[in-house]
Amino acid sequence: MNPLRKLAVQFSHFFLGTVSAQLIGLVSFPILTRVLTKEQYGILGLVTITMMVAVAVAKAGLAEGVIRFYRECGDSPERLTEFTSTVFFRGLIFAAGTAIIYFIAFPSLAKALGIKEQYQAPFMIMGGYLLIRPINILVMYF
Repeated sequence: MNPLRKLAVQFSHFFLGTVSAQLIGLVSFPILTRVLTKEQYGILGLVTITMMVAVAVAKAGLAEGVIRFYRECGDSPERLTEFTSTVFFRGLIFAAGTAIIYFIAFPSLAKALGIKEQYQAPFMIMGGYLLIRPINILVMYF
């Protein structure tokens, strides 16, 4: 395949995916602001920011390491298998460890932030997401 054609195809896939995700956000924003109260919308923002920080900790820089070191190990199938399995299982360990720490620390954090008990369920649900998202990012970077 012609390199320029391959670039155009890959660019179009990335561009369409990014634009569609932004359009979904653009459409859902006015809907959420109308449906949710100010308090609920604030809790939604707090849940989102909390999970973004927790996911960054759970990734532990492994996703960026994949980009950096993949080429060094990609020349040999044995080394590539060893590299991918090592990074994947370490990612699982970091994600599980971060999720466990999150579940243990959240009750204290909720008291400190003054989060009402009725709003603590979304934080706990997103704790389960904390197990999935770092691994998803890691695999996507492979």
